[in-house]
Amino acid sequence: SIILEDKELLKLRATRLAHPNAHAFSPRPSTVHLVANISTTLEGEDVIATSNLIMTVFRNDKENQLSGRVTHKLRKVLNGFRIQLKRVDLIQAGGAFSAITVPP
Repeated sequence: SIILEDKELLKLRATRLAHPNAHAFSPRPSTVHLVANISTTLEGEDVIATSNLIMTVFRNDKENQLSGRVTHKLRKVLNGFRIQLKRVDLIQAGGAFSAITVPP
C-alpha cells in the first residue's frame, strides 16, 4: 500500500476487494507503475535504495495518478536481501483519498 494505513486497515481493504458483493469496485482497475531515478547508498551493512514512483490507475473511464519518492532499506541475508523498511512519500500526501466501504 502507498497510502498511510495500519495493518488492520490493509487487511480490511484486502477483504473488501476480495468480497463477492464488492460491486462498487467492478470493473477492477488497470494499473501501471513507473519506477525511475533509482539510486543506492550503503549505510553500514544495509543498502538504502531510493526511487521516483508514478502509479496510474484507470477505472470507469477515469484516470488517477499517485506520484512520490520511495525509500527501501535492504538488509543482506544468506541468499539475497530482505526489506527492512519501505516508505512512500506522496506528493499528494495532504490530499483526500476515497473512503473505504465494506459490503455486508
